[in-house]
Amino acid sequence: MKKQLCIAPILVSIIVIYQSQLEARAQIQTAISAQVENTLIKMTSPKEPVEITKLQIGNNDIAFGKTFTADEDWLRTFSCEVKNISGKAISELYMNIGFATADTKPGRVKVPLTYAESFQANQTIHLSIPPAKVASLLEALAKRGALANIRKGEFLVEYAKFQDGTIWLQGETLGRRDPKTGKRKRIP
Repeated sequence: MKKQLCIAPILVSIIVIYQSQLEARAQIQTAISAQVENTLIKMTSPKEPVEITKLQIGNNDIAFGKTFTADEDWLRTFSCEVKNISGKAISELYMNIGFATADTKPGRVKVPLTYAESFQANQTIHLSIPPAKVASLLEALAKRGALANIRKGEFLVEYAKFQDGTIWLQGETLGRRDPKTGKRKRIP
């Protein structure tokens, strides 16, 4: 009988420790998924060929420069509507959301938003970030021991290639490549 009595307090202790660990994990998970204030700022360039007409986190509309409440996983549910206002068909579009990192190299990380299909003038498309890109970014940062401040993002339209061979690159429109030199000339 005495052996059973000695084992019983040990089992009770193990169960109590296990329950407290489960409660601690639940508290950590709650803290991680806690709703926090976030901001997405639009970095503008002259003569942008597209207009961002709608921003959403899940099914909730957000706006550039206005705080929104979401957990730290908000990039996985981010989407936007983009309208081609250039007057000509776009064949490739590259945008990104950049975040500051806690370390110095690199000081910023970017999550790309790309579209590589024909995108006609005045057409509106819907874009979102593939979850695998978000996961690989966060995993790469974790391996380096760095954290990105994903509470404040900067949205940038970086590059558009048009079907006529011209490109728009952060405020500059460049003509087709010269067949002899391979260089592009700026179009006023």
